[in-house]
Amino acid sequence: MRNNEKGLSWKNKVKYTAYRSSTIVILLLVLAFFEIINMVRGNNYLTMNNISIIINQASFLTLVGLAQLLVVLTGGINLAIGSIMVLVCIMAGQTISEDGNVFFLIPVMIILVLSSAIGWLTGAVVTKRRIPSFIATFAIMYVFRGIGWITMGRSVIYRINPAIRFLAGGRLFSFAGFTITMPVVITLFILLVLGFVLKKSSFGRQLYFTGSNGVSSRFSGVPTDKIVMKAYILSGLLCGVSAVLYTGRLNAVEPSMYGNTHFDAVAVVLIGGASMAGGRGDVWSTAVGAIIITVIQSGMNSIQVPSEFQTFVLGVLIILSVILNQNLQKKKDILENDTKD
Repeated sequence: MRNNEKGLSWKNKVKYTAYRSSTIVILLLVLAFFEIINMVRGNNYLTMNNISIIINQASFLTLVGLAQLLVVLTGGINLAIGSIMVLVCIMAGQTISEDGNVFFLIPVMIILVLSSAIGWLTGAVVTKRRIPSFIATFAIMYVFRGIGWITMGRSVIYRINPAIRFLAGGRLFSFAGFTITMPVVITLFILLVLGFVLKKSSFGRQLYFTGSNGVSSRFSGVPTDKIVMKAYILSGLLCGVSAVLYTGRLNAVEPSMYGNTHFDAVAVVLIGGASMAGGRGDVWSTAVGAIIITVIQSGMNSIQVPSEFQTFVLGVLIILSVILNQNLQKKKDILENDTKD
C-alpha cells in the first residue's frame, strides 16, 4: 500500500484510486463510446486485430510523448522534437538508406549520438543562457528545419535500410489475433527502463523536485541545472529513437517530415495527466495518453468522420482531459491532506 493511502477509510481508498486513475477512466470511456457506435452500425470495433493495430500505432506516439514528458517534468516544453527527428536523419545521409550498403547499427548510432548532442545543446541554451524553454526550442525548431531544407532542398532519401524498416514494423509473433511487433517491444523496454529511472533513482526524484519547486530544490542542494541538462539529453536521445522508428515506417526522409510531432507529444503528455507547471506525470500515464489519442483517431476513421473534424475533436478532448485531470488531482490532494491532519 502506498504511504499516501495509509489512514484512509476503505471508501476514501476507492476514491483515491479512482482519482489516481483518471487517464484509465478516460481510455475506458473512449473505448466504450466507439464500441457502442460501431455496434449500432453493425461493426465490432474491439477485435483483437484492431486492438493490436492500435497498440502498435500508439507505440510511436508513446516515444515522442516520453521525449516531451522528460522536459515537461522540469516545467519546460520542447517544441523542437519533430525538427530534431528530421535533422538527425538528414545528417545520417545515405547511411540510412538501402543504397548506403552499411550495417544498420551505424546509422542508428549516428542518429542517437547526434540527437543526444542536440539535446545537450538545447539544455545548455535553456540553463546557461537562461532562455525560457518555449522560446529556446521554438527558435531551435526553425533553425533545424531550415538546416534541413538548405541541406536537402526538395530531394528525398528513399528505400530505408531493411533492418531499420524491420525495427519500425517487423512482426514477431501473433496470438489469438493479437500481433506483437518490434515497435511495441522497443517501446515497452524503454517504458520499463525510464519508469524505473524516474521512480527509483536519485535523478528521477531530483527531476520531480526540480519541476515542482525549482527554488526549494536549489536551496536543498539539488544541482537543478545539471538535472535539467540531463532531462534534455534524454529527451534528445528519445527523439533519436523516434526518428529511427518513424523513418523506418515511412521508408523515406525529407525536410518537411514530422512537422506537427511536437504538438502530438504535448497532447500525449497532457491527456496522460502531466502538468505543464512541472513535477507531475509518469511514463505509464503517458503511454495510456498515446493509446487514447490513437483510439480516437482509429475510432473516428471507423465511423468515417472527416479529417478536419478529427482535429477539432482532438483539441476538445485535450481541454476536457486537462480539466478532468486537474479536478481529480485536487480531490486526491484533499484526501492526502486529510490523512496528514
